[in-house]
This record gives sequence, C-alpha cells and structure tokens, in this order.
Amino acid sequence: MMGRSPEKNGKNFKYTGTYQEAAKMMKKYCAAYPIEVEKFFAFVLFNYIIGNGDAHLKNFLLTETDSGDFIMSPAYDLVNTNINFPDESRTALDIFIDYESSFFNQNGFYGKEDFVKFSEILEIKNIRSEQIIQEYLSKKKDILSLI
Repeated sequence: MMGRSPEKNGKNFKYTGTYQEAAKMMKKYCAAYPIEVEKFFAFVLFNYIIGNGDAHLKNFLLTETDSGDFIMSPAYDLVNTNINFPDESRTALDIFIDYESSFFNQNGFYGKEDFVKFSEILEIKNIRSEQIIQEYLSKKKDILSLI
C-alpha cells in the first residue's frame, strides 16, 4: 500500500519510513481508522517498551475482511532484539515524519511525551491514549519479567 519494494527502495525497503507514515496509509485505506489506529499505536508502544528494534513496516499490516474493509492484522514478530543487539535502536523506524521532541534531543530515545504527541498526530483521543500508555506502565514489572 505504501508502494515500497526492494526493486524501488533497495533491500532494506521495510526500514524506509516512519510509523507516522504507516498510520497515514491506514487512514487512507481503513474505514475503521479510529479503532484500528489505537491498535497500531499500542503495537508501536509495546514494541518500544520490549525493545523490539526490528518492528519494521512489514510487521504492521492491514488485512482485508470478507466485507472488503481493512483492519490491523494480529500482532506478530514481537521479540526483544536489544538482548542480542544492545546498541541497536529501540525502534526499527523513527516515529515521526518531521518532529523531534526536546526529550528526544536531550536523551537520544523516546519518552512518554513523544508517545503522547504521536497519539495526537494519529488523532487518538487523549483519554484513550493515556489509558493505553498507563496500561503498559502499570504492567512494567510483568513485562520486564517476560523479557
């Protein structure tokens, strides 16, 4: 849907782009965007929290339903890559097309304020994005034990 391929963009084509660009495609093709973008946001956040530096474009797919609508595919390839590659980025892609927070500038990684901004760009209601973020933060101990 994004028109990316090895022929056009080289062998690393799945790493060319941002999560914001992927969401733009969702908005274009997905009639249930307000619902599906929350799933997408949660997938991006989860991958960041667990340290999955390989959550590239091909890991965020839309699936066509029997009625011809597009919805998010179930999450897959949810792994912690930072265990084997500790110097690797916590994200395979940048989050934003053209934005960098002061937190990111100072620390070199994303923080809560970045995900709040991302949710605003995705047009997720503040109360919903806060619920999604808090759900993960409240399970930090469980997430770390699984990793």
